[in-house]
Order: sequence, then structure tokens, then C-alpha cells
Amino acid sequence: MRHFARGTVLAFGLFASGSLLADIDKPKSDEKPEPEMGGDGKKGFTQKDHEALHRKLSDEAQDNLKKIAELMEKARGKLAQNDTGAATQKEQQEAVKQIQELIDKVGKG
Repeated sequence: MRHFARGTVLAFGLFASGSLLADIDKPKSDEKPEPEMGGDGKKGFTQKDHEALHRKLSDEAQDNLKKIAELMEKARGKLAQNDTGAATQKEQQEAVKQIQELIDKVGKG
């Protein structure tokens, strides 16, 4: 069971972070691309700005996945001790909530 949970988190992490990075620049088919703008709101978004944005988004995705993995591991430990009380359920619900938020974020592209 422990390997399944870790494998699930790892697989989801690889999928989510890869999807985030792959879809960042991809315009939706029904949207017109907007002119790129720099961090100060002016036209002329530089390659350096673009790379910084990618790093920021990647770091955020990794942080989110780490938090989710920690919540799942904490709940797994409690379940291994047969603790299925309200606190354990709350941690499980929080992990599911954060996973759903990440899925929604990836879906927005």
C-alpha cells in the first residue's frame, strides 16, 4: 500500500509538472494570442522574463506536490496505526482538495 501511494503521487507529480510546463505557451484554439508584456506591464516580454516565469511556475508546482505528498504520507501513517478519526479524514480531504486545485490549474492551461 505504501508503494502504491508513493507511486501514485510520483506519477501525478510527473504528469502535472510536465503538463504545466508543456501547456504554458500553448494558446487555446478559440483565443487570440495577446501581445506579450513584461513584468512592468509594458510590451517587450524578454526571453529572460519568460524563463523566469517558467521557473516560478515549475517551482510552485513542485512545492504543491511536496505539500500534497506530505499530507498523504501523514494520513498514511495514521491509517497504518488504524487511526481513522476526524483528524485523519481532514488530512485526506485537504490532500484531495489540493490535488483538485492543481488539476483545475493545469486544465486552465
